[in-house]
Amino acid sequence: MTIKEIENLTGMTRANIRFYETEGLINPSRNANGYRDYTEEDMASLQRIRLLRTLHVSLEEIKALDQGQRSLNDALSDHISRLKREEKDLEQCRNVCEQICRDHASYQSFDAGPYLELLATPSTGTAELKEDALPKVTSPWKRHFARNIDLLLYTLAWDAFLSLVFRINIHPSVLNTGLYAFIAVSGTIAGALLMLLAEPLLLSLTGTTPGKLIFGLYVTAPDGSRLTQNEARRRTWGVIRWGLGFFIPVYGWIRRWKSYTACKKEETLEWEQESVLVLKKRSTYLSASAYLCALVLLEAASTLAWQAAAIPPHRGSLTAAEFCENYNWLQHFYGIEGSLLDENGSWKDPEGVFILHFAELPELQFDRSGDHITGVRLVTDHENDDTVLGTNEDVMAVAAVAFICAQEDYQLLKIPPQEIYDQITENAWLYDDFSFTAAGVTVSASFDYSGYEWSENGLLIPAYGEDPSYHMEFSMEITGEADTLKTSPLQFFLLN
Repeated sequence: MTIKEIENLTGMTRANIRFYETEGLINPSRNANGYRDYTEEDMASLQRIRLLRTLHVSLEEIKALDQGQRSLNDALSDHISRLKREEKDLEQCRNVCEQICRDHASYQSFDAGPYLELLATPSTGTAELKEDALPKVTSPWKRHFARNIDLLLYTLAWDAFLSLVFRINIHPSVLNTGLYAFIAVSGTIAGALLMLLAEPLLLSLTGTTPGKLIFGLYVTAPDGSRLTQNEARRRTWGVIRWGLGFFIPVYGWIRRWKSYTACKKEETLEWEQESVLVLKKRSTYLSASAYLCALVLLEAASTLAWQAAAIPPHRGSLTAAEFCENYNWLQHFYGIEGSLLDENGSWKDPEGVFILHFAELPELQFDRSGDHITGVRLVTDHENDDTVLGTNEDVMAVAAVAFICAQEDYQLLKIPPQEIYDQITENAWLYDDFSFTAAGVTVSASFDYSGYEWSENGLLIPAYGEDPSYHMEFSMEITGEADTLKTSPLQFFLLN
């Protein structure tokens, strides 16, 4: 049947039929020309809907019946009870209205008190007053995810401050226990302070925060106006105290759970005494997509700050002394305990620190153009000795970052420092030859050895009865060639 035929048979308007279709109560198929084709079953469903809606059965109740969640007998029994209550309420309303008319009351002067007493139901429990009240927003999960985005923003701000101002490598893999604890504790305190500063300002100016905006959540005063900064600050302090438990481990999660259960019960939370949370309609798919995009952007921003911190202090054309300072600085940045370079490129152990070496570190050789270096080489040779050897992959990786990331043509987003570091260590660990070009610098390494056994910890151990021979050459040279080492946006995001 066409929609015109179904209109005539059911007595419904086309707008009614389209509405019930969007609500999922009917699902007409489409014929070859794309028009909807209604069946006898669709017509029967629409007639049932028309009857029940005429009997004032709610659309939500009809949906529950259609989905098999309730029986028709139970639904109509409950509906009859409601109709009886409404009949009684309407009778009371009619009696009071008649009494007001008999008293010839004037709206500007009549006393409502005596008439309210005539009503059998409490004045605060009438359906009309409930409809006039602002709806209580629960949506605990939307509120949780919105808060999560805001907290990640505050964490990002602190991490960026540590990375770009103090040049601290915030990656957990390089932090010792003491520094990790300091960053964790200071990050919690800084996050709470940033939240206490930023959120009241945002709420008083815009009525929302980035996280709340994604899910259509807004905060207003009870009269619908914007909160003042003092009101917003008291609200934020209440969230930190009652909702997040001052970020204290275990206690914080207890407070979150209690807030969640209270929200589910539609109770007024401790920080909502002076404010009202409003939920504006948003597409669930749109909110979920925006949330995921926000997480990706925040993670990318954190990675960018972390990698920007690894840019060495000296840039441009380097002298040998500047290269050595870059190397020493980066070795500390990456948390490597090893020998340092003096201004001439010779190895020296830090004062008061004993460094265990399996073999002597390869000496650096510089290619120069005037006072500036154009290349760096490390060469190691061992013949017929029983020395246990390592690849010195960290030495090569740190040297490469110190040299490549100092070049004028270097671009952080194109080739992050960690990509250079990983490219070298992953190949050198297995004594595999490699070569690549980045920022116009060609990096290559070759390993030639015999008479050794490779161990799982990356060491070469002289084999019994063999004449071990080992030659390694690592070089970096400014060639100006096109880059062969490139990082895609996905690789950049996955650096963490």
